[in-house]
Amino acid sequence: MTNINGIRIVFVDTANNSKNHCCYDSMEDRFFEVKSLRELKDYDEIYLDSSIFQSMWSEIEELLKEGKRVFYFRRPWKWRELRDRFSGELRERFGKKKSDFGDAYILSKIPRSWKWFREITSIDVELKPLLTLEKVYYKSYQRLLRLKTLGVDVDRDIDEVESRISMMRSKVVEKAKEIIPMFDEIYNRLGLDKDDVNGLYGLAGTLTYLGWPETVIPYHYSLRFLGLYKVKNDKARRFKRIQGNAKRLFMIYTEAIAKKRSIQWPPRLRFQRQLLRELIHLLSRDKGAYLRAGAKTQAGLTRYSARVGPLETYPRSLIIFSVAGLLR
Repeated sequence: MTNINGIRIVFVDTANNSKNHCCYDSMEDRFFEVKSLRELKDYDEIYLDSSIFQSMWSEIEELLKEGKRVFYFRRPWKWRELRDRFSGELRERFGKKKSDFGDAYILSKIPRSWKWFREITSIDVELKPLLTLEKVYYKSYQRLLRLKTLGVDVDRDIDEVESRISMMRSKVVEKAKEIIPMFDEIYNRLGLDKDDVNGLYGLAGTLTYLGWPETVIPYHYSLRFLGLYKVKNDKARRFKRIQGNAKRLFMIYTEAIAKKRSIQWPPRLRFQRQLLRELIHLLSRDKGAYLRAGAKTQAGLTRYSARVGPLETYPRSLIIFSVAGLLR
């Protein structure tokens, strides 16, 4: 698709492992498949669905280096509603309501605004693969603890996974200090020590998912994004599950601050909201200083247009590791 400004646009339903990505060029009304996102380098803007798999990050990095803009769908919980809305067209063109090409077609029907899509930056490319891998190790660690409660001798495995979690978190913190603008100033003002790896890891992950420094999400929006509210219905409960990793990272940061302030763990929801309010207020102030310093291109960030907005959605990277595989 080429819009009135001559920008070529393509919509992609992503796939994992050996499956091809299903693409749709709406200007040419053409459906096609690609094995790698690198094959889309002739397009200026690439819109992906919400599933960004671990193997795709290197491909996205190459596209960004070539000056392409890559976005992903940030409302995966809307898929059922969207398929119902366009069910007539989908059945007419594809014979059924749910298909890979059908999902790419739906993406072309969605307004290309910040409410639906978020642009991927170089910070995402650098940190999110590491955050995802740490999450996999952490889940394996939880499984091993459950086995231990059942009397299984897994002490050696637990020690090894713990060391890998610590290694991954240290790596994220080191990388965050290199590429996240004003990271040192932010954690110092929040009262974290430079040697508090867990606290810095939680903060780095939270900043990444919140989209800093390109955007500062309003406080009331951040509450929903991080799930800091009481669940009242099934829709809200489903939304909180989708944002689970962002919430976990924020809780790691919260635990570090709670220890600093001698707050009993687990803290009340009121304390979590207070920390979020402090963080958003600090980022709002630092955002002005960041822009005044003329650091718009710092850390190799990609350009944001006025219509690309703030909110990050958790990319559901589907990586399946067995405990045995992790420990090899």
